[in-house]
Amino acid sequence: MAFRQSDQARVPSYIHMMDRILLFPLLSFVPLFLHAQARIDPELIEAWILQEQAEVLIVMNEQPQISFAQSLISKEARGQYVYAMATQLAEDSQAQLRDHLQSRDIAHHPYSIVNAIWANLTAAEAELIATFPGVARLDPNPWIRQELGWSSSTIGQSRSAVEWGVERIGSTALWAEGIRGAGVVVGGQDTGYDWDHPALISQYRGNLGDTVIHDYHWHDAIRELNPMNNGGSNPCGLDSAEPCDDHNHGTHTMGTMIGDDGEGNQIGVAPEASWMACRNMERGYGSPASYIECFEFFLAPTRVDGSEPDPNMAPDVIANSWSCPEIEGCNPGNFELMETAINNLRASGVVVVTSAGNSGPNCETVSTPPSIFAGAFAVGATASNDSIAGFSSRGPVGLDGSGRLQPQVVAPGVAVRSSIRDGQYASFQGTSMAGPHVAGAVALLISARPGLAGQVEQIEEILSASARPLFSSQDCAGFPGNESPNAVYGHGLIDLEQALTEADIVLSTSEATDKAIDVSVFPNPTSDQLNILSDGEDILSVELYDLLGQRLLTIRGERRTILTIHLKDLPSGSYLASVQTSAGYASRLFNKQ
Repeated sequence: MAFRQSDQARVPSYIHMMDRILLFPLLSFVPLFLHAQARIDPELIEAWILQEQAEVLIVMNEQPQISFAQSLISKEARGQYVYAMATQLAEDSQAQLRDHLQSRDIAHHPYSIVNAIWANLTAAEAELIATFPGVARLDPNPWIRQELGWSSSTIGQSRSAVEWGVERIGSTALWAEGIRGAGVVVGGQDTGYDWDHPALISQYRGNLGDTVIHDYHWHDAIRELNPMNNGGSNPCGLDSAEPCDDHNHGTHTMGTMIGDDGEGNQIGVAPEASWMACRNMERGYGSPASYIECFEFFLAPTRVDGSEPDPNMAPDVIANSWSCPEIEGCNPGNFELMETAINNLRASGVVVVTSAGNSGPNCETVSTPPSIFAGAFAVGATASNDSIAGFSSRGPVGLDGSGRLQPQVVAPGVAVRSSIRDGQYASFQGTSMAGPHVAGAVALLISARPGLAGQVEQIEEILSASARPLFSSQDCAGFPGNESPNAVYGHGLIDLEQALTEADIVLSTSEATDKAIDVSVFPNPTSDQLNILSDGEDILSVELYDLLGQRLLTIRGERRTILTIHLKDLPSGSYLASVQTSAGYASRLFNKQ
């Protein structure tokens, strides 16, 4: 059972805990106890006074090293590389700990996007695990009460006009050119999704017309009822095999990204994009583990039962309309874990859009993960007159002492009409409504310029540089309101027409102009030789790299469409082949047995 930080007022502080040593059964050897205690968060020690078990995140010392991903051109190669690096590290470093948890029949769930394991532990088990080699620390995994950002709502009926926010950011101008999001996949992690809502069902990636398949398109990270909900049943149940929304919030955010029922409810920015999703909250309550589990699903989507992960099925962009406040368990001591998950997902080629929060109007109110992190593209909320919403959180980020600018941009977030459960529509407000506008905008940009797929930094640069500057009388810690960017509006209101112009400038001067080419490697896995085949183009060179980015082999001067490389002296493992042809570059991962 999870615990709440509010319970701490009823127990003594960690400083005065030594008189309670006898509560822990493994303390007969005091030096071992002291060694273990240094790795266990004090909140966990207090939790075990109140209850026999507590949810724990076992964090390993070594985290994935994925910087080499930035040198890869295609989104596919980036995703495969990050996934291979992360899973290899997790399998190697967690093996002993996984065996121990399995042998003791302890509930646990391993992760690879961060090198950590969720487990439900007694104090005695935690003390033992804290002594395992490679274990850095044991963090609590409390449930988080969400401020979901819809302080008012009105049920609405169908209407024929394009929703004001969709039009305000310039979506219809791109629609007029035939750019509506086709070929792009958006993802969302939220309270779940009403997948067969009339405005969402056609765009669901699992909807194949004559059949529906949820494998690789849906994951449910909720496997227990949240004690903060004060009982009651969940309308979706637990570990749902198909998309379901237990709260309305997720369905609303997805509608803003891609919604269109074909009968006048034009609520989405990219109505021809496909969507996939993960439920990370139980009726509005999540935990660090549920958020991380969804990040992992987006790195390499799986079948509904969690098997056969495939990084090639990852989305292009995800929307995150949630927060993890310090008062409920996320604190500077465990920020690193969630930030690592975000950075690794970005490195794999997925844009991570977040909602800045609803704690305005004061400065430095962007104060909760994930929006405080440098890797999060945080979005503030504006009203129909482009003024900042009073609730929209302002920067800069003061919680971690960085003083970094957030939000990056703003988008419509007041009186936003979108889909809710049971085929209905309603108007909500909050930065939760603003973030999905930007995720939808990313989908339109990639649809218009496919060379941007996987180029996270370029996409963020384009959206920021093309935003329409907005100014404020509010000055915040080094960011005057009469300058742009500022801590109220960031770089300004996103503008898709300008973004398309900016995209052409960026693409014309970047390595992304290299054409992604069709190259196959086989057999994969291989043994003594690897065949590389290009689709009608001459192969000019091939370079082989290990997963640390070290170049092992270079073959130049070949001008043929198929090339065989002998690998007899190469140890078993995963490798990357970087292929240059007369048409451009491609990178492919392969395994040698």
